Amino acid sequence: MTEKLLSLSDPELQRVPVKLSTWRSWIHQGRIPVIHVGRRVFIRQSTLEEIVSKGLPETLHKKSVD
Repeated sequence: MTEKLLSLSDPELQRVPVKLSTWRSWIHQGRIPVIHVGRRVFIRQSTLEEIVSKGLPETLHKKSVD
């Protein structure tokens, strides 16, 4: 069985109450794994479920603030 892929315009993403610009920012920062098909960006259903249940994972490469 193949996993469902969600586009950024998919209504299911509204389960996480953030703006579209926040989703794009998280993707750009590498905080969310995505799949690129041409210019389109998709998020796995399982990734959304993990964010809903556990929250957004911390990034691996944080910049230190002095």
